[in-house]
Amino acid sequence: MIEPLSSLRSILLHISCPMVNGLKQTQQRLRCINAGRPRAVLVLVSAMVLAGSSSASERRENPKTGMWIWQQEQSGFSIEFAQIHDDYVSAVFGSKGFTPEMLEKLSEYCFFGTVVRNSGQGPVTMRVADWFARTPDGRDQPLKTKTEWIADWASAGVPFRWLMLADDVTFEPGDWLQGFSSVKLDRGSRFDFHYSWTVEGQRHEAVIADVECPPVHLPPR
Repeated sequence: MIEPLSSLRSILLHISCPMVNGLKQTQQRLRCINAGRPRAVLVLVSAMVLAGSSSASERRENPKTGMWIWQQEQSGFSIEFAQIHDDYVSAVFGSKGFTPEMLEKLSEYCFFGTVVRNSGQGPVTMRVADWFARTPDGRDQPLKTKTEWIADWASAGVPFRWLMLADDVTFEPGDWLQGFSSVKLDRGSRFDFHYSWTVEGQRHEAVIADVECPPVHLPPR
């Protein structure tokens, strides 16, 4: 099922509202996000979907925050992968009733705002369970799927089902979806992001090289 989130901005408004120290300030921060009164504006340097079919990836820095965004389009599938720092992850999930222990578990993972789009002519199927990070020492670390997260949260007594990227879905030309992706790596870790998708029964694979896990806090500007 494709989750109808409004836009990439709904994932990345963490750059726009003041940071919080602990959960007591979470509600104030989220009111800022929901009110849509950003303190800074997310500047996307290029269009979300590149024209044509190219396997070259693009990396750009958000000039307001210093956070990195990676983008790639190939064979009818476009993906955008944007760093989300830990303070924002804790604020959002903390507002959903997550316990300190659950938030500590989240802090073991690197989170990215992810947007995928079917830019081709036929249906696209993707499975996040097939995606993984390959570290410089050759170790492959799978992304944790939405299904796995939901099971963890339910066992902890919080039946929350949203925000994470749909993990097994087929969508039509022009359709898109977005959500959080996560991989269990240390802060500052670098990896090559391996992902795959299927178009009308044909499997495609691609790599975005030298992705970096986001920091705990926004970089000083």
